Amino acid sequence: MEMTVAQKAQINIAEELGKPRLVALLFCDYLDRTKEGKSNLAGAFDIIYVDPERKRTSPFFLFVRTAETGSGPLQVTFFDPNGAVAAAATFKAAHYTSTPGRPGHMQVLARIQIDTPIEGVYWVDVSHNGQTLGGAALTVEFGKQDEQNGIDIGTTARNRD
Repeated sequence: MEMTVAQKAQINIAEELGKPRLVALLFCDYLDRTKEGKSNLAGAFDIIYVDPERKRTSPFFLFVRTAETGSGPLQVTFFDPNGAVAAAATFKAAHYTSTPGRPGHMQVLARIQIDTPIEGVYWVDVSHNGQTLGGAALTVEFGKQDEQNGIDIGTTARNRD
């Protein structure tokens, strides 16, 4: 990838740094934190296989990082392909860190399972004080175990890249 260098920023950087924003939203198989506070994530994915009889995901990890969201609750909402709420959780600013002169960050590290009544693309929205910061898609596919290809529904998720 070739990058070009602009002579001057086309945005007001100080203004942008002060706005609440979504920094990262990932679904993964494994997540932990070091004693220094670093997050280790493994097995990031955007598609998950679900048993069509259970219609519930196996446990997986959700990693959310926002900036400038310390003033109110952070809500994560999973919408099914029809726009109905499949799951939602609210997180307080207890994990918000702020150092003067630097952006304040909040991280959510959660192991979750959600009901998935229908297959398709679920939208995961991250909101702060009732305003969306952005989101990501998580595709849910129903299927039986495929011994030839090693797909074990309920435990296997993959990235389509």
